[in-house]
This record gives sequence, C-alpha cells and structure tokens, in this order.
Amino acid sequence: GGGKTLAFILFPGMMNILKGQSMRAELLVDDGPAINKYLNEAFKTKMTHQDLAKAMGMELVDGNTLYSQAKKTGNFGELIKALNDPGRTLVFDHTTRAHLRNDAIRNADLNLALKRSNLVGIDEVHMPTTSQTNAIHGGKISAVTEAQVKSVDGILKTLKFDQAGFRQIAE
Repeated sequence: GGGKTLAFILFPGMMNILKGQSMRAELLVDDGPAINKYLNEAFKTKMTHQDLAKAMGMELVDGNTLYSQAKKTGNFGELIKALNDPGRTLVFDHTTRAHLRNDAIRNADLNLALKRSNLVGIDEVHMPTTSQTNAIHGGKISAVTEAQVKSVDGILKTLKFDQAGFRQIAE
C-alpha cells in the first residue's frame, strides 16, 4: 500500500502527544484476518503496526474479540473501557462495528463510548459500501422502489447536490 493505514495508526498517537490524550480512535477493516494483519504481521523491517503504535504511546486492540466476549457474557464493560481509553485504537471489521452500533441502542454507556470516538479510519473503504451483510435493524425490508429513488433524487437536486454527492454552494 501507499501508507494510508500506517498514517492513520500514527496520527492518533501524534495528536495525543500534541494535544494531551484527546484522540479516541477506531480502525475499520474488511474482516478478521485483516485485524490480525494490523496486530501481528511484520513488515520487512520486522516491525509491526503494533510496534509503531506503541512508539506513539498507543496500542492496537482487537475490537472484534472484545465485542465477542461482551456478547457471550452480556458484560460490555471491558469493551467500553477500551473505547474510552485514548491510548488504544480499536480495530473492528465493518460488519462487527455495525452490530456494535446496534447494541449501543440498548446500552447507554456503550452508546456514549462510541460517540466519544473522534477518529474513525476505514481501510478498504469499498468493503462496507459494497457489503451484502445486513446489520440494520428493521421490520419489513423490501427493495427500494423507483418512486423512492426519484423522490430522493428530487430532494438532492433541490438541495443542489451533483451526481458525485457534492453540494453546490452559491457564489
């Protein structure tokens, strides 16, 4: 890669050093093996992402494992503690993170901890946008109708958004 994820891993540490423990970061990756890659895989230099994070005063934490433990026990305390810790960057796959958000609807402490995350990086951004996984709570789910698409399109045109999703601001 081009170093985007590496920059993301270093940035919270730099901000914590410069601003005094202000960043609560999450990194969303495509799947479980990708989490393992960020936690354990070594570069040619034998350093890992974890080593670099530690050099910045940070720790990369497997958020999926914490979430799995919380679901099994019904106790989200360790996960909430990790989310609130500015010295940790939690790494989730995007599907687990979506389910975590759903659980936060019924857990005020978890909801607050998620809201405190002030830096969320998404590696392989196409993964959550093209996912076929349904992590959305809903009743009857049906395909979007042509009328609904036209309605949303009309709203976007009225608000002056172009095809790329950018809003045209008046001169």
